[in-house]
Amino acid sequence: MDEKAVPHYDLDEVKRRVIGGRYSLTGRVTRHVRANGWDLGFPRRCIEHLDPTSFHKSQAHRERAGQWLDVYRPWVSGERMYVKFTVESQGNVLILSLCRDGEVH
Repeated sequence: MDEKAVPHYDLDEVKRRVIGGRYSLTGRVTRHVRANGWDLGFPRRCIEHLDPTSFHKSQAHRERAGQWLDVYRPWVSGERMYVKFTVESQGNVLILSLCRDGEVH
């Protein structure tokens, strides 16, 4: 099974970790955030906007067996965003994608 229609990670716990500073961005996400003129607090605000209705899918990581990626499409400041994250073994949230929905990054 490569995808499932329910979140793998508990959203409330993910939000608590991110609000508590237990998250990181990939270099690609950091570059994309800066290229769009967003401040580095924007990813945190996107996670704070996640709710169960913005859940899109959960997918298996292609290169790391047993690791899942949750995808959400929240509305933030009037724009539909695409947010993909995983929770690493030490419990930190790693944001793998953050862009406008449909935008190549």
